[in-house]
Amino acid sequence: EYTMVLLLCGLTAGRALASWLLLKMPETTLLRIALVLSAGLAGALALAHQASWIAILAVLLGVALAPIFPASFALLMAHRPPARTAGIVLAASGLGAAAIPWLMGVISTRANSLQFALILPVAAVVAMLLMSSLPPRTSS
Repeated sequence: EYTMVLLLCGLTAGRALASWLLLKMPETTLLRIALVLSAGLAGALALAHQASWIAILAVLLGVALAPIFPASFALLMAHRPPARTAGIVLAASGLGAAAIPWLMGVISTRANSLQFALILPVAAVVAMLLMSSLPPRTSS
């Protein structure tokens, strides 16, 4: 339980840091850095066995995850989507934020291993990183 609290503390501190970083660098750059760090830290968390390392990695993972939604949403809003489209993106983000932890719980229960379940967020972050490298579609 303490790990979740540490992750949320890192997430909270990371949001403040992300706000400052978004003033200093482009959203795309911050998003890609955050995705790479998140994948690496989630992978490291899956391999960690000592409580002190788990605590440190949980805080760092929270900091790394913090800028992903704000940077992604800023990139979306730069394209000035219709309100309906922005609403769908927000709803999908909320569903993903709820579904990934739930699915991790299902996987960890079935496999009897939380470490195995951490493959899911690593895979999700890698998929987001790949999608962020696709060229943006232009409307004609």
